[in-house]
Amino acid sequence: MAEHRDFFYRRLHSLLGVIPIGVFLTQHLIVNHFAVYGEDSFNKAAGFMESLPFRLVLETFIIFLPILFHAILGFISLLQVKTIQENIHFSVTGCSCCSVLQGLLHLFLSSGTYGKHAFKSDLAM
Repeated sequence: MAEHRDFFYRRLHSLLGVIPIGVFLTQHLIVNHFAVYGEDSFNKAAGFMESLPFRLVLETFIIFLPILFHAILGFISLLQVKTIQENIHFSVTGCSCCSVLQGLLHLFLSSGTYGKHAFKSDLAM
């Protein structure tokens, strides 16, 4: 039963990393594509995205919280790695540690950007 739970958490961890970034990237590519049709077209598309109702809620629940949960699950899975076993080489453990450090750095930097972006644009209204 524990194997099924581990499989579920690993798949959830993967999906919570891929899907929010995919949604974010797709949305930005679509809006930026309107720049091909001129400045007015791009400004209309960007204005539409900015004027979405509950934009902050959408960004929080579709992008920020899944990525935060992805980071937490990654950190928990790193803590569960048994480094005492002889069959785990340093390179595997070292790569896991580097991945977590990179994820924490990205989370720190993106949360600062997210907070500035969200509160600056919402307070300006």
